[in-house]
Amino acid sequence: SARSLTSIAWAVGRLSGGAGKGGGGSAATLSPLLDAIAARARALLASGALDAYGVANVAWAIASLHAAAAGASSETVEAPHPALLDELATFAAATPDAFNAQEATNLLWAFATLGRRHGPLFEALSASAARRMGDFTPQGLSQTLWACAKCGVRKNELLLAAASAAAPQLSRYDAQSVATLAWSFASLDTEHGPLLRAVCAEAVSRPADFDAASASQLLWALSRLRDGVSPLAVRAMAARLREVATSGLQAQQLLYALGALAKMPADSAEGREGGGGGGGGGGNEAPALAAMLCGAAADAAPTLTANKLGIAAWALARPAVLLQVPSSVAARWEAALRARAVQVREHLHWRTVGHIELGLRTLAGREGWPPSREGEPLTRCLTAAAARGVAVASERSTRLNGAPAALLLRLSPWAAAAGR
Repeated sequence: SARSLTSIAWAVGRLSGGAGKGGGGSAATLSPLLDAIAARARALLASGALDAYGVANVAWAIASLHAAAAGASSETVEAPHPALLDELATFAAATPDAFNAQEATNLLWAFATLGRRHGPLFEALSASAARRMGDFTPQGLSQTLWACAKCGVRKNELLLAAASAAAPQLSRYDAQSVATLAWSFASLDTEHGPLLRAVCAEAVSRPADFDAASASQLLWALSRLRDGVSPLAVRAMAARLREVATSGLQAQQLLYALGALAKMPADSAEGREGGGGGGGGGGNEAPALAAMLCGAAADAAPTLTANKLGIAAWALARPAVLLQVPSSVAARWEAALRARAVQVREHLHWRTVGHIELGLRTLAGREGWPPSREGEPLTRCLTAAAARGVAVASERSTRLNGAPAALLLRLSPWAAAAGR
């Protein structure tokens, strides 16, 4: 039945959360079961037997399993069952008010996690959510905004409703929900002074509540917004990040922290007070944070994907950042960057090549730094990857530029005449 299927889908989603962590089942072992669930879900959906609760749970299970598989792989993992996902989205877009707040959050989270930007789905559910913000829990509200921001869906009605609902109640929000809320506004490049002032007040009043995930995410957000951002909050999160990072940072947490560091102004170490001011000031935390994160990047490099390695190289190439890093730590980062770039050479995108080259050139610009060697393996890898990128871009450009001419030829009167 639909209810039994929904319960099984929920269980599969929960089990996938333990994949690769010593518990639950692995993505590979759960995948056949998910295939069977997907087939049955399509049949139930076609007969009208699958309700909003079932639709949300099936999508959530698919996304949870996909997240587990992606987390266990250094390669890109394609989202499974695209046809079913489209059918689930079509159903939800036509009946958005049939989903309660938690179901709407779960469904949007699923599609964002899968990287599927289904326009009608996000349009319908975001409009429905904006009308009933009072029904959402702090986590549900922040996760709904996260899903929209993750897919680049900017709905001003939803953002304004969420800010109005959250700002007066922010002291009741857990630290991760506060950070996720701020991240969503920053990711969508949306300023909201009253909300950010409330966020900063929470960061200053209870920094110990923030762990590595929430501190790094909030610091990233504060470094990209201006209106309502307090330098005290930036310094509080920078200090907190230094404390919690002693236990290590996961790759995404490291990238958030590096991205924030790269956006901090050069004079942030002075710790000047003031009104808004993007990235506010990092206080005296900035130099110590730069050294700590550079060392963390060197330690994490052997496990970073090509894309994440490039982002780290870009952040640490900022002159204002690198000047704060001791030469011994910078040397360790350079060695790790060179070694890992060779290992992931087959996955280097043209933008990643540029970031890595920028990082190496900036390191080479330090006083007394040895120059890059033209014939070394890394140079050959970057050159080959750049050549591949140029070839792909050229092929795509030729195809796109030739499309209008091909269309005109097909539609032209003489083409029709020639066919007679």
